[in-house]
Amino acid sequence: MARCPPARPESGDFTPVVTRDGAGNVADLVIRGVESSETGQLEIRSAAGETRTVSVGRNQTDVRVDGFQVGSNSGTQITVTPTSRFDVPAGLGGSAQGGTLTFSAHGVGAPIDPNLTLSSRSTGDGVSTVVAEGTAGQNGTDSQLRYGIVEGALCRVGDDGPRREFPGKLDGVAYTFTLCVESSYGGRSYGTRSVTQEIRVAQDTAAPRGYTFQVGARADVGTEDGRPVARWRISGITEGTPPPRFNDVKYSNFDNDRSTVFGADPNIGVYFQHQFWGTTSETGRVAPASGSAPYQVQASTRVASCVAGERLQVSSSSSNDLAAMTLDRTAVRYIDENGKTITPPEGSDLVPKGAVKVENVQVTVDWSARGWGLDTAVLKTSGTCQPGADPADPTNP
Repeated sequence: MARCPPARPESGDFTPVVTRDGAGNVADLVIRGVESSETGQLEIRSAAGETRTVSVGRNQTDVRVDGFQVGSNSGTQITVTPTSRFDVPAGLGGSAQGGTLTFSAHGVGAPIDPNLTLSSRSTGDGVSTVVAEGTAGQNGTDSQLRYGIVEGALCRVGDDGPRREFPGKLDGVAYTFTLCVESSYGGRSYGTRSVTQEIRVAQDTAAPRGYTFQVGARADVGTEDGRPVARWRISGITEGTPPPRFNDVKYSNFDNDRSTVFGADPNIGVYFQHQFWGTTSETGRVAPASGSAPYQVQASTRVASCVAGERLQVSSSSSNDLAAMTLDRTAVRYIDENGKTITPPEGSDLVPKGAVKVENVQVTVDWSARGWGLDTAVLKTSGTCQPGADPADPTNP
């Protein structure tokens, strides 16, 4: 007569195991309703993990298997096959293995890929609300994620969800926030992960407004390429809207507080730059102040021609030819080859014969007709002259 194989166990159950590394994949199993009088061993096999054989005591109807490597945190098929505690006699029919029990089990691990996204929205007056939103991946079938978000580093999970708002944060200041996420299953924690992020609370990036420049009334008079030059430069910039917190006012096309452009819009830009981050606002325009010249101006003069018997020719120019430039012929002095002053005949404005040099050529530069508030300037120059032929020279026909 053939011997009957052991009966199939009635049921299987599991409890995920907390692992040190937070990986999970491990569970404690309980196999219930084992026919212990007939079953000597149970072969337990995971579709994704280990296969383990355990012995069954004669009166052991429930068999506990601790630390079983399920191999997954998702529901995985576990098969349990009983083996008879008795040998099957040779020549008799029957099998040593009984019916197979199948059930599902899984581990639970710490959350996967926690991420914290920070943003800010202005509430006015240089103050903003920081919005913190956390995400993480579930790491175990039917497990739950519990979140905590705090300013700073000391984070504890709770039941407030993955989003928090932090009002009253100052624009232009950096803040640090921490997200912590816990895997929970059956009221037990299976690991926590955290991530810390910094946010630089955004500031208004609108261009500065109301910045103006003033062209100074007094001219700087110097010499360039042997010619006297008078220049009316920008004397200063009046600030408009104040910079945001921790920002400085910066200018473009105004290096070392000076523009090199004359007779045209200097195209000076103004923007705000954060002292620590280097971030900048949009760029605004520095416009001429009311009553100021619309740009820097300059004027110069030179002796164009000094020939005995001819009228002294002086060439003068100003920015866009907008200045009135007047030569004072009464102040002119002519010098002969001996260094003596030659006085032209009374009422004559011709260059006297014998003059080899002309000095004290004065040209007045006047912008008053423009209404720009610029002082007049006097340019002084000199030049060489052609003295003309000496009447006593025998070569003179």
